[in-house]
Amino acid sequence: MAGLYLHTSNDLELLADRLAAALARQLADPLAAEAVLVPAPALGRWVGQALAARLGVWMGGETPLPNAYLDGLAASAAGVSAGAWGPEVLRWRVLAELPACLAAPGAEPLAHYLAGDDRQLKRYQLAGAVAEAFDRYALFRPDLVLGWEAGEGLEAGGWQARLWRRLSADDPWHRAGLARALVAALADPRAPLPERVSAFGFSALPPFHLDLLAALARRAEVHLFLLAPCRAYWAEVEPRGATARRARREGPGGDHHREQGNRLLAALGQAGRDFFGRAAGLEAESWEGWREPGEGSLLAGLQTDVLDLRDRGADGRRTRLAADDPSVRLHACHGPLREVEVLRDCLLDLFDRDPTLEPRQVAVLTPDVERYAPLLEAVLDGPEEPRIPFTAAGRRARSQSALVDAFLRALGLAGGRLAAPAVLDLLDCPAVRQRFELTEPDLERAHAWVRDTRIRWGADAEARGRLGLPAFGENTWRAGLDRLLLGWALPPEAGAAWGGVVPASGGEGAEAAEALGRLAAFCDRLFAGLR
Repeated sequence: MAGLYLHTSNDLELLADRLAAALARQLADPLAAEAVLVPAPALGRWVGQALAARLGVWMGGETPLPNAYLDGLAASAAGVSAGAWGPEVLRWRVLAELPACLAAPGAEPLAHYLAGDDRQLKRYQLAGAVAEAFDRYALFRPDLVLGWEAGEGLEAGGWQARLWRRLSADDPWHRAGLARALVAALADPRAPLPERVSAFGFSALPPFHLDLLAALARRAEVHLFLLAPCRAYWAEVEPRGATARRARREGPGGDHHREQGNRLLAALGQAGRDFFGRAAGLEAESWEGWREPGEGSLLAGLQTDVLDLRDRGADGRRTRLAADDPSVRLHACHGPLREVEVLRDCLLDLFDRDPTLEPRQVAVLTPDVERYAPLLEAVLDGPEEPRIPFTAAGRRARSQSALVDAFLRALGLAGGRLAAPAVLDLLDCPAVRQRFELTEPDLERAHAWVRDTRIRWGADAEARGRLGLPAFGENTWRAGLDRLLLGWALPPEAGAAWGGVVPASGGEGAEAAEALGRLAAFCDRLFAGLR
């Protein structure tokens, strides 16, 4: 039945029960995919496992992120796509349009920053930052960018407004434009729309997504399963510092009364506060279910205080800390590796304390997964027993695919000096070694050859000349490889230079000869592709 349904709880298991009950009703089209929007891919995998456990089988479902799902919905219902407005594609479009905006009012700092950028590296980096900012504008400030397109606020927007107008002149299907087209398509009864959409595990959503889902609920069954830390109304809660700053700004005549509630929630829950305040104003059928944390530990006490919007201490209540309470721990470590080692010890201690706890029930949060993922692999899944299985979610594509990593490394060499360490680093990629049939011992030989022949940088003399530097061939890859190949071609007793090239020994045996040939083939293919 079309409409908006809000399910709110502080426990994912309770929300999963509600989700399974909602999805138990079969769709009219048995082949239609069931869409469950999630805030992160890792939670999508958890949702699949939870539904399979509750329903007996879970198949044919999708767990996309909100942006990807709404983009697909706009493509199917309104026939428009935002392919040219993704941050990576938009970077190149911004790069092409930036010079035309340098004369706009307020662009003087921009022109000053880009002055003397002969290699256009600053311009490339700036284009990436602008593309990311424009993507956020379309998501969080759609009214702003749509006003720019309509000619409003151009003076205030300066060069950004003019750049946006140039980008949207030929392709208006950015995220804000997609939303406008999708809302218009919802009024057409012939538009192909899903029968049911669910969003699971969100503790905050941008107004952009919330408004689109609310609009979709006029034609489809939309369920929002929201993870809330507090069951009281906390849309007016704000930290004491914010109240004091507002009082100074507004003066004696301002409204200075604000609910303080729980200090932890007030200080750290601003995004959730705004979201749940907005969700409370939607016309929807609501359900709430809460799990009482109790007072059995320090962590449970903190959760109870947040749940009831209570400021422990201000009301005279105190918490008695047990000496053996491990629920909240603080560790000071001297580096990332030591942090992961301490994490392993803590996890093993938790598994010993609670035999029912499984690794799949543990979530470890980090601000930089790319930095910590290799350390987690070495410590948690290393040679030391017992090993702790884990999955590092949210890593970039190059971290998850050897082929993507090798390709991006090769692209990174384009236009550069081709320094010996960078080229050997590319050769160290397993996919590249496999392509050229080089083994680990072959790689060790390559390092030794580069060291012995004094290869430093540059493909050859001509490549150095293209960089605006003196075109000399000494210490280039071509010079070093010529010496090694000549060392194999001439008899050992020759010794003297031939054709101005001094031969160098590449070792003995057929294996070394084959490895040198493969190294030369790798270099020829790489340098030809980068030319």
